[in-house]
Amino acid sequence: LAQYLAGQPLQKAAIVQGEGAVTTLQYGAHSGRLRVDAVTPVRLVYYTYNFPGWTLAADGQPLTIETLPPYGLIGFELPAGSHLVTLRMGTTPARRAGDILSALSLLAVIWLWWRGRKAM
Repeated sequence: LAQYLAGQPLQKAAIVQGEGAVTTLQYGAHSGRLRVDAVTPVRLVYYTYNFPGWTLAADGQPLTIETLPPYGLIGFELPAGSHLVTLRMGTTPARRAGDILSALSLLAVIWLWWRGRKAM
């Protein structure tokens, strides 16, 4: 809140246990990249809700995502050292079904519009 009120860029990730530094390299609604320089093993929080579909990798190797209480944010652990962390929002069966229904609905609207123009 203090960062927001001061007009500063918001911190996207933080070390909540252990020693080190986190640098946000890229941040978007569906992906993120971090550089983590950990002096000791660390536990981090990524300030995004852990919805189904998120994947996490460090140095190209998949990691397990923890859901951190009380807000359900993404949490994970890393060993000491320098790491490139990538997060990506993938698809789920529900998202895929929603995309298909949206595409079919768009086609139906276009077809009805075209049919209506043709009748005039």
